[in-house]
Amino acid sequence: MRIYVTREFAGRLTDERRIYPGVYDLDAKELFSVGQYLLDNGFAAPLVSESELIDPGAGTEFPHFEVVDEAPVDYSAWTVSALKDELVVRGIDVLTLKGTGANGNLLKEDLVLVLQGDDADESASVADAQSVVDTVEFKARALPVQDAEEA
Repeated sequence: MRIYVTREFAGRLTDERRIYPGVYDLDAKELFSVGQYLLDNGFAAPLVSESELIDPGAGTEFPHFEVVDEAPVDYSAWTVSALKDELVVRGIDVLTLKGTGANGNLLKEDLVLVLQGDDADESASVADAQSVVDTVEFKARALPVQDAEEA
């Protein structure tokens, strides 16, 4: 069975990983085994082909789906593992990113910034995500270093 996910979903059931609106098989790996839950709770609707459509008759009311602007996700509360999983789901290769940590290691803050940059532009590519990390790296190098005595 194919379903149409009508709005973005993330939460405890998906370990905070996002499911984006679109058409999916009910058992697709992108749904993290919550396809039936999405159907049962109004986040998705069964998808039928045109040949299966019937005339419901006059006066039949259909549910109205409303697109709601959601508050930005607070990625800083996520674990590093959950952040990396979300990057993989979005098609961003973590191994290609250069972080601001020692020897270019990725820090949690780097992963958060990449996801925030991807949220700002839903069509962001890996190159766009890398530019966010490069910007962070440039700003981190430009910050003055305080001595322990000054702090």
